This record gives sequence, structure tokens and C-alpha cells, in this order.
Amino acid sequence: MATTYYSVGAVTLTTREMQILSLLILANSKKMIADALGIAFGTVKTEEDRLFKKLNVHSASEAIIYALRNGFDVDGKVDGKDYKAF
Repeated sequence: MATTYYSVGAVTLTTREMQILSLLILANSKKMIADALGIAFGTVKTEEDRLFKKLNVHSASEAIIYALRNGFDVDGKVDGKDYKAF
């Protein structure tokens, strides 16, 4: 299965990184993100750290600001799956 990539500003993100970013924007905690994606809390932390490094930010707030300033569409969907319900 090929990996899908998304552009947010000058940064290219994977589907998982987009899912994490979408759920962060929707004000979800790491625990809620883990539950929504069916992954371990530690995996969310690892993915979040990778995302922050790619975006050159140090917090969820900074990641959200970066995404919104760079035209991220806050519809709560990645690859057709709606994450607003979580």
C-alpha cells in the first residue's frame, strides 16, 4: 500500500501525521487521540514528537498555529474519515 502525503505550508506530512494534527486542532488530548486512532498513548507521543520536529515547533499550540497560518483545512477529515466525532 502506497503512503499518501499531504502538504502543509512547506512541510510534507504522512496520513498519520495529518490525523494527529487534525485531532490536535480539534482540541483532543493524547489519550483521546490514541483512542480515536486505536493506537497506544506512547505511539501518539512518538508521532506527535515527529510532527513537531517536521513543523519546527515545540508544542501542540505552536503546531496548530503553524497549520492554520499555512492554510490547513480544519474539517476534521483525513482520507474521508471524520475525526470530529472523537
